[in-house]
Amino acid sequence: GAIREGLFLLDPQGVVGSLQSASTANLLGSAFIEGTNLFSHLACAMSGEDIKAVKNYIALLFNEQVSADLLHKLNPLRVVEFKQPDGKRRFLDFEFQQIRRDGHVEFLLVSVSDITEKAGLADELARIKQTAKIEVESLLSILDHDPQVVEGFFEMADQRLKIINSQLKKLSASGAAGQSW
Repeated sequence: GAIREGLFLLDPQGVVGSLQSASTANLLGSAFIEGTNLFSHLACAMSGEDIKAVKNYIALLFNEQVSADLLHKLNPLRVVEFKQPDGKRRFLDFEFQQIRRDGHVEFLLVSVSDITEKAGLADELARIKQTAKIEVESLLSILDHDPQVVEGFFEMADQRLKIINSQLKKLSASGAAGQSW
């Protein structure tokens, strides 16, 4: 109950075990009943092609010769969008750790984290970059005609960067506080 991430065990067929953290139900919309198939649960949020990629990725993680650390960057569940019953969007990050017994991968420990705020900031940053690109193009055309307009542009850009930096500092501080055990 004290763990913020959703934690549960997964077998090679994608079946969820009986032990899971209380946060799992909050993050995924409902608690898993022992024997629930993860792939079926994800089908509401992902396309058939994406589910196939997840199955292949999990199959690789159960291969004894494969290191989970090497596959970390290939994880197709790094950012998954889930829609809440109230219509709000939530972004989740799934991470996998191999649980070995006698040298064989017996289960995967799955950790699910809510990264909605981080994903929202990434979207906002992309919008700001696009706006900045348009403004720079306009600035270059104005530069030839009116230097006072250019000075106003730089002041506005400085204010926006200060706002973004303060939001990133808040996110960094809340992330560091949330990771303490």
